[in-house]
Amino acid sequence: MVDQIFTSVTVNPAWTFPPDLTTVVQDQGDDFNAAVTNHTSISDALDKLQQQVVSDLQSQNISVEQGS
Repeated sequence: MVDQIFTSVTVNPAWTFPPDLTTVVQDQGDDFNAAVTNHTSISDALDKLQQQVVSDLQSQNISVEQGS
């Protein structure tokens, strides 16, 4: 199914797959480091990361919804 979708749409050739992998990796590292430094939960760090990923994708005009 995924292969069929990607063959039927035009994908920006400048994107990596996934489109914001570099940003996700950077944000994840920052959020996890902050959790360790501030003695906060990884669960909170993951919630923050999800918000950042959704925001980044939406800023690139990619339709995405945040799950619970």
